Amino acid sequence: MSSNDKQFGQFVRQRRRALGLSLREFAWRNGLQASEVSRLERGLVPPPRTQAGLEVYAKALKLSMESGEWDIFRGLAHRGLALASPVLPPGRRYSARAWSLQLEQWADQWDARATLPQLVRRLVHGTVNPPSLQRVHIPTQEGVQQPGWDGLVLASEGNAFVPTGLSAWEMSVQKNPGQKAEADFNKRTQDPGPVNPEQTTFVFVTLRRWARKEEWCADKRRSSAWQDVRVYDAGTLDDWLEQAGAVGHWLARHLGLPTDGVDDIAAYWRNCTESTNPSLPAAVYLASRAANIKQFTEWYCALPSVMAIETPSPYEALDFVAACYAAAADQGPDSPEGLDPDDMAARTLVVKDAKAWPSLIDSSNRLALIAAPGLDLGPALLAETVRNGHHALLAANRLQGNRDATITLARPSHHALQAALRDSGADDHALTAAYNSGGSLAVLKRSLPRFPATKPPEWSRSANAKALLPLVLAGSWDETYDGDRQVVAQLSSGPYSEVEEAVSRWLGEPDTPVLKRQSVWSLVSREDSWRLLAPHIGSSLLERFTSVAHEVLGEVDGR
Repeated sequence: MSSNDKQFGQFVRQRRRALGLSLREFAWRNGLQASEVSRLERGLVPPPRTQAGLEVYAKALKLSMESGEWDIFRGLAHRGLALASPVLPPGRRYSARAWSLQLEQWADQWDARATLPQLVRRLVHGTVNPPSLQRVHIPTQEGVQQPGWDGLVLASEGNAFVPTGLSAWEMSVQKNPGQKAEADFNKRTQDPGPVNPEQTTFVFVTLRRWARKEEWCADKRRSSAWQDVRVYDAGTLDDWLEQAGAVGHWLARHLGLPTDGVDDIAAYWRNCTESTNPSLPAAVYLASRAANIKQFTEWYCALPSVMAIETPSPYEALDFVAACYAAAADQGPDSPEGLDPDDMAARTLVVKDAKAWPSLIDSSNRLALIAAPGLDLGPALLAETVRNGHHALLAANRLQGNRDATITLARPSHHALQAALRDSGADDHALTAAYNSGGSLAVLKRSLPRFPATKPPEWSRSANAKALLPLVLAGSWDETYDGDRQVVAQLSSGPYSEVEEAVSRWLGEPDTPVLKRQSVWSLVSREDSWRLLAPHIGSSLLERFTSVAHEVLGEVDGR
């Protein structure tokens, strides 16, 4: 094991001892295996590979996710895994031979038993057309403790992996798959529960490789107890994952493997919520956007096509789509929006690297690919995307071309943002930030950072700030009023035409700080602009401002 694994283990041991717990008592209280904790603390096994695994240990160690200790804990885990994870050959990140090994290694991790049903559920949704799926009941996480079948699937039209008709599923991570399959088969044959075996396919899924699976299936079919009998082992799951690109990326992230500049929609939403303090609920990103939700839902559920989302800050478009997914997940498949969260999770990807796009559109099952802002995709590649049966969504602050294929995101009012935050129990600081955001979610997120920002908006850099300072000090002006134009010119110490030209530049840029309603110029958020631009105000500008203030405020009629 690497020194990073030992450092992670030492951190766990020190924190456990600080809680006054022996190793056995710590394991017993938190449902862990004492032997596993012991190996972890000694650096004999790598840190948990998944976020869920890390959170179990964090909870057991009483680590708050808002604390600096959590950052240290997670950092040590990630460094340990970076050395422990096998490096896969370029271009083979998700190939069958690569996945077999990964799945068997994952089977030895404690979280595999709870997450395997989630993998199967996503594979089902990712490879069967939604109209054909009449029922999918596969409990995950804590739900795996429930009695009964591990999964029941009813499909009017299946595929090579999902049987047509009713199928009943059992899943296992045990090291002897044959023994477990035999026990499950006998148990379910004697007591099939709510299914009729003669009209049901029995499916056994294991993360292990099982060389004799076909012989076992053939033997069980001879009994004629079930309509059909199937076994899916690590090799079968390899093949299935190759048919479901979005699920492969989700699993890779779950296992701590490289994802080549691609995020599944659930991971993007998680990163979005974790970037602010407090985390902003989906309702904030969807405030005042009921019509936009309907437009997006109709596009997603229709035949493949290209759709563009236009908004002042392009990343608001990605946040909006992720929030649609999160809202649907909170309400379930029957959500009023009409979006199936399982289908979105299994098919929707945010693509940040243009090199990944061509390989994704080779997928034989429909994907919804969202191009991150700035991704350069030509018309020919978009045409190929649709021709191959995939949806493509573009995000930009200003678009050209077919306006019928464009969603223009509504700017929510600060009252709508406050209402959404208030319903989530946000504190006064967040409510004030919503009020001061001017309806800009980019400004709101910048006002509530969980982590320090390293890249300020382009307009706030010193080379660009000078042109915007007159607007910061004036607050707003009407370009049809001679007096307003004269005051702005005095503040800038130059002709008004230069000010107008410099400020107009930012109207079409991402995350613009300025608004223009008819003839009136104003700031998106005075507080945000002041915080970012005030450091650039020099003494000469303050002197001009003082002179202008005396002149304006000295008027008998201020209008």
